[in-house]
Amino acid sequence: MGVPLALVASVLWGFCTVVLKPALSQVSLVSANAIRMPAAAALLSVGSAWSARKVQRTPLGRRALGIIALTGLIGLGVGSLAFTASLKYAGAATAATLSSSSPLFVLPLAALFLGERAGLREVLGLVACVLGVWLVVWAG
Repeated sequence: MGVPLALVASVLWGFCTVVLKPALSQVSLVSANAIRMPAAAALLSVGSAWSARKVQRTPLGRRALGIIALTGLIGLGVGSLAFTASLKYAGAATAATLSSSSPLFVLPLAALFLGERAGLREVLGLVACVLGVWLVVWAG
């Protein structure tokens, strides 16, 4: 089930990236994100409500809620603004490729902050990510 869903997500991500590029010539980056983020929140809320009936809920403390809010602000707020800026100024292919390079940052951060160890599969995935970015951006 995971692989077909990942393929659907990839197709939809590509479609939305290509459709968003021309729209950015008509509106500001902040305005575009002011539309994108509530739309994404609405979709995620529906998905969350649907899947919540299967998960046992644990109450969150103030610290956990603060961390979630901060990461949402930084990750979604700043990250989404940076993505739309890269889409506007670098083009759809370059922006999508570089935004897919998150494993380059996640692997070291997970090791540093969460104490996770990278196995052979993770390192090979990181190498594949670097090669893919290199092929699209510099060799293409």
